[in-house]
Amino acid sequence: MSAWKVVLVGLALGVVGCGSVRTYRWPLAAPGNPAVRPAVYFEGTMPQTSMLEVELVESIGYGTKAEVPDVVSGLQDEAQRWGADAIVRVRVDCGHGSCHGYGVAVRWVTSPPPQGP
Repeated sequence: MSAWKVVLVGLALGVVGCGSVRTYRWPLAAPGNPAVRPAVYFEGTMPQTSMLEVELVESIGYGTKAEVPDVVSGLQDEAQRWGADAIVRVRVDCGHGSCHGYGVAVRWVTSPPPQGP
């Protein structure tokens, strides 16, 4: 096999398995104990309860991880580490090869909102 074919096969194999998710946070309050998996409220829906904003969270998926579920999971991982009960005002935008999501991680001040059907 020629050297070019070896290089092309190596590149093709490398691209197939490429994918990552990076998360970032900007604290707004002191961290709490890691809670259950935070609920997600996309833009346009809000829980009907009092809440404390604890951090801004951001997640960016690349390559094979550039999908909405991967990015939302990254947001939840980061918010859970900070002790959040939910993430509100979540927005996710996806394009060619990347997917970007962000929201506000919150803790319930009063009882959690009732769950829908």
